[in-house]
Amino acid sequence: MSSSLAPMLQYFFTEHLISHKQVSPRTIVAYRDSFRLLLQFLKKGTGKKPASLLRGRSGCTSDS
Repeated sequence: MSSSLAPMLQYFFTEHLISHKQVSPRTIVAYRDSFRLLLQFLKKGTGKKPASLLRGRSGCTSDS
């Protein structure tokens, strides 16, 4: 199964956090910044672009 990280993150921010959890805008900013740091760390450690991190992984869905 091939998945893209961007749509999953988009869903997480727009649907899950905002619509379902009704978190504050400051929480959204904090999560966004944390994800940016995580993706930079992963890129530095693996040498892979964030978009390629989930390719070929099974069991990764946005239905969680």
